[in-house]
Amino acid sequence: MIFFTSDTHWGHKNILLPNYDNRPWDDIDEHDLALVERYNSLVNPDDICYFLGDLSLGMAPVEKYGPMLNGTKYIVPGNHCKIWKKPNSQQLLERYRKAGFEVLGRQVKLEVDGIELFLSHLPYTNHDPRYVDILPKDDGHTVLLHGHVHLAWKVKGRQINVGVPQWDYYPVSIKQIKELINAN
Repeated sequence: MIFFTSDTHWGHKNILLPNYDNRPWDDIDEHDLALVERYNSLVNPDDICYFLGDLSLGMAPVEKYGPMLNGTKYIVPGNHCKIWKKPNSQQLLERYRKAGFEVLGRQVKLEVDGIELFLSHLPYTNHDPRYVDILPKDDGHTVLLHGHVHLAWKVKGRQINVGVPQWDYYPVSIKQIKELINAN
């Protein structure tokens, strides 16, 4: 099975605050372990998961929690991922690999079960002026799986937000993605 997720923000204490995501945990360690448990309750060792950015603000939580996660893990970096600003850093690439992640580019095309998908941390349309020049280009037909917008929307046209706040802090299966595509 193939899964997608984004915006785990391990170790990011502010993510729990009401003016951020207001995530339903009392402390960040409880939050981080709950996300690992929810992930592993769905993703089996022979499954694949694409992380669409913002695992953490730093590498220490990635190195702590990455090895605890089932399956083959790929990361499409987000703006909070250390590799975002240094995509060719061999040292960072090696640290992600040791944590169990294969780093992909900022934007990836993928075909799954006959469905063409575009994977990016950023959406096609974005209210964040910092990244306007690097938004994925909308070709008019490809469904985009993304994160970054947290609670702003779950589905917006052909954009599906796979961020954990929209999915009760679980990864999203390809089956769920196909159901959303077929419903729209």
